[in-house]
Amino acid sequence: MDLSMAPLHQNFCIQRIRGKDKVIKQLSNMGVQKGKEIMVISENGGNLVIRIADTRIAISKELSRKIII
Repeated sequence: MDLSMAPLHQNFCIQRIRGKDKVIKQLSNMGVQKGKEIMVISENGGNLVIRIADTRIAISKELSRKIII
């Protein structure tokens, strides 16, 4: 399942990141990497606020669909 379908306030492990190298590198630079624990904190119009390692990050709906949990 991709991150856009994840319920709020539940921890998940990132299994894979889909997309071109540019997308993977962009997410990796934000700390979104395979094997890390991730939680969706809130959702607004499809855009998500996520938590990774005590850091909160806002990502678009499109990017959230590339993160497989």
